[in-house]
Amino acid sequence: MSNELVTFSLTNTPDYIRESQSELTKSLMGNMGSTLKRISIRGRKFRCVVGGEEVARNDKDYMDVIIVNVAKDPARQYYPGVYDPKADAVPPECWSADSRMPHPSVENPQAASCADCPQNIAGSGQGNSKACRLNRRVAVALLDDLNSGVYQLQLAATSVFGKGDANHMPFDQYLKYIASQNQSIDRIVTRVKFDDDSDVPKLFFSAVAYPPKEALSLLVEYGNSQEAKMAVAMSVVKKAEGAPKIAAPAEPTVRSNGAKAETPTQKPHLKEAISKFRQTDDE
Repeated sequence: MSNELVTFSLTNTPDYIRESQSELTKSLMGNMGSTLKRISIRGRKFRCVVGGEEVARNDKDYMDVIIVNVAKDPARQYYPGVYDPKADAVPPECWSADSRMPHPSVENPQAASCADCPQNIAGSGQGNSKACRLNRRVAVALLDDLNSGVYQLQLAATSVFGKGDANHMPFDQYLKYIASQNQSIDRIVTRVKFDDDSDVPKLFFSAVAYPPKEALSLLVEYGNSQEAKMAVAMSVVKKAEGAPKIAAPAEPTVRSNGAKAETPTQKPHLKEAISKFRQTDDE
């Protein structure tokens, strides 16, 4: 029997270790609160966060993922006041899971519907932004570490809407592009990249490859998992009586010199784009 040790690595764990998380660890984490894994883009860096703690960071300006689930509708959150990064985090004053009307649990709805809400108009927030922030949740698997499970990626409105070119598409445009090419969003390696022309962390999306054939069964499993469902669900825990209030940042604005992404250009066929990506990687 060999006594040789294998160096610890989050991205290169031996198969005999990674096969399944031990029942001991699961039981311990169950007593430590939420273990939701998510991707944070704070400071224009892709950060892997588990249970509120950063466990890894990608210093590249892009991240390759496979999308395994997407929230059907965008969600909304409204926080009054001015954002204080040092204050304790609390739930929003008003929120909606479908961007149509406030959730029934909201005690102080700002309007009967999101469309008629005064917090949902330009100028209600800082500058010309909206006080009520829109976001869309996506569940992804990391291409470089497929076995690490499902992560939540929350997209602000600036990363969801708009028009761009083939390599710089906002999320909604990207989804429509993939569908128009008769492809499946959960069978494509998606590159998530920061917009260099934006003052705030803003993301673009593009198709770069197909996942390995042997990974397809795992991706199907992820798509059907409870973790993927939880990653795209919008839920708010009611704050305790007397808890401090904190406002979240208003929707970010983008510099005017980022206008190049607003003019769509002719998009190549998806298979051509992937072929070019592979040629580049081989060089």
